[in-house]
Amino acid sequence: MSVIDKLIRFYKFDLDEKRRYLRELEDQEARIETAIDTIDQEVEAEQAFSRGEANFAPYFGGYVARTKSRRGELACDLAEAREVVEEAKEIVVQAFEELKKYEIRKDQQEQRANLENERQDQVDLDEIALTSHRRRDK
Repeated sequence: MSVIDKLIRFYKFDLDEKRRYLRELEDQEARIETAIDTIDQEVEAEQAFSRGEANFAPYFGGYVARTKSRRGELACDLAEAREVVEEAKEIVVQAFEELKKYEIRKDQQEQRANLENERQDQVDLDEIALTSHRRRDK
């Protein structure tokens, strides 16, 4: 295994690890969004319930204040999570670019090697043809 193959293998592993980390961050972001949606649905359900029950209406204000506070915390968490996800996406892009750089370099080396092999094959064929022609002339 050549050095460039080892580098490609290393950078593929590195890229995979960074993609896994990004996926975890995106899952965390989705969980926060789900929690916010759940709170919104609960508030709507409690509001509908308190409209129907006059006895619970005075308590609804306290419930809304607590859930609004919790929703605000989750919104802050979501903003932070989105920032971290964006940073992780940049890191993944950079890792992908680094991997591509080595893959392109390997492809170029292989192309050069193939061209050299073709050139050498042509030289060998020319030599065979020349030798054959000389033998015929003698």
